[in-house]
Amino acid sequence: MTGIEALILSVINFIEIESNRAKLLENFETVMDAVLMNRIIQPDKNLNVVFYQYGMALLHQKKLNESINVLQNGVKWATDHDSNFMLADFFFMLAHEYVAINDEVHAKEADNNYRVISKVFNQNVNRSIN
Repeated sequence: MTGIEALILSVINFIEIESNRAKLLENFETVMDAVLMNRIIQPDKNLNVVFYQYGMALLHQKKLNESINVLQNGVKWATDHDSNFMLADFFFMLAHEYVAINDEVHAKEADNNYRVISKVFNQNVNRSIN
């Protein structure tokens, strides 16, 4: 699977889930496995989007702990690949999810990270996550 194929598959699955045409997350899981196992041909830094979309889909299905895990993997993948793309978005969503599960310590840490990263890298954050 190429990087562009992974991105396309992720977008298709996100649209299907958000439009209630699909409830299964199999396509996301396929893409995530490929990304995390380094089976992507010509990976690119835009693959951060896959983690974000999968995390968002899980959030919308009220699977907060799973979403948190995906977003944490996204942060690790992004930093391991010297990418700051969407890091502020990851931390913004993480902060809201930690608040929802009453984890004040991690919520504050994620919120601080979101604020610093968005300022340092001049990143606009998607604040309409619900």
